[in-house]
Amino acid sequence: MVFLAMKIMISADEDDLLLSNDTLRRMLRAFTTSITLIIVSVPEGLPLAVSLAMAFSVDYMKKDNLLVKKMASVEGLGTVKDICTGKTATLTENDMHVSSYFVGGNTYNFGKTNSVGIDTLSETVRTTLIDCIIKNTEARVEMGDEKYYEAEGNGTEVAMLRFLQDNEVLVHEKLAERERVSEFECSIPFNPIRKRMSTVYRPFKGCSTVRVVVKGAPE
Repeated sequence: MVFLAMKIMISADEDDLLLSNDTLRRMLRAFTTSITLIIVSVPEGLPLAVSLAMAFSVDYMKKDNLLVKKMASVEGLGTVKDICTGKTATLTENDMHVSSYFVGGNTYNFGKTNSVGIDTLSETVRTTLIDCIIKNTEARVEMGDEKYYEAEGNGTEVAMLRFLQDNEVLVHEKLAERERVSEFECSIPFNPIRKRMSTVYRPFKGCSTVRVVVKGAPE
């Protein structure tokens, strides 16, 4: 394109014969200039051109409700006809809530019709349930815009803390009490192999007994 544009300019400005020595010299100079521009621009400009093309492709796909997080994937998605997803919360809002809970051999619905709160449980069971959730979580609570403590962190743990909050449990006070009163021995975080998280702690500092709380791997 550069050579063609420069050739047109030479033809427009040339008053001599088309095949004169001066015309041939100027066309040769135009040809070498075009080759020089290609040599210089390809290493530097090609990555930018490719990135721009992929960015436009991502924008077009977004209009079709397809969200691409990595632009490099656009090239491979060019021939994709069907997209299959698993049930790993990839396409969800990551906003989970407790719908039922199992305690003492009984299953109770929560947050739906015939909802049963933990206030109906005995004091010992209720305290143990709260203790198990509070002691075995890495989630936290932060003050929100409406002066309300909002749970932050892993989706599953956030759902469990919200479950306590919906049962009028002061989670922020329980978390502070955990750090002040309990004595942690060790904690094994969740991983794909164990599929569960375990925490070992003493109910209070100096206690001679320990408790092990496990979350996950219901099977």
